[in-house]
Amino acid sequence: MEAQSVADAEVNQFSYCQEVCTPLKKLRDQQETSHIRDFPGAFRHSFRRCLEQHQYIIRTLYAMENFYNPIWIFKIGEVTFLMCLVAFVSTKSTTANSFMRMVSLGQYLLLVAYELFIICYFAELIYQNSQRCGEALWRSPWHLHMRQVRSEYLFFLMNSRRQFRLTAGKIYNLDVDRFRGTITTAFSFLTLLQKMDSRG
Repeated sequence: MEAQSVADAEVNQFSYCQEVCTPLKKLRDQQETSHIRDFPGAFRHSFRRCLEQHQYIIRTLYAMENFYNPIWIFKIGEVTFLMCLVAFVSTKSTTANSFMRMVSLGQYLLLVAYELFIICYFAELIYQNSQRCGEALWRSPWHLHMRQVRSEYLFFLMNSRRQFRLTAGKIYNLDVDRFRGTITTAFSFLTLLQKMDSRG
């Protein structure tokens, strides 16, 4: 446990999620029913279950990606258009009796932006956690048992280098940067509309 606590010392380690460490004694005790007494056998047995769970999560995410990516590309276009249009209408509503109208339009603008933010932030969490799979293994006291489970470690590290990303229409990666880019695009179009309106 001391080696594990030293290995766990890292800045922003739990910024996205909290890792749960299993003590080696508990790992061996869990395998008593299967008559596995040595550490390599117990590790391989538990490692196999982790891989099965990880593969199930990846299959679920791919199914989600295939179903939602056409919807998300439409959602990005919709949010860009609505944010631009609502902001433009808000700037045109300058009379004193349009205060409530501006409040309702501002509320609608925030709701549209928040809807896209939820999607992008969820996708960002998935990407960041997929990156941290290999890092979590490095934070374990791997050097104490490297000779016994070397092949399993290398297999896991090689596969953990392939991070998973949710996309919008297989064109845009969904993340917080995409959310920021959508807002920037919307207000670029707003500036264009204002210039066209001033000339007209």
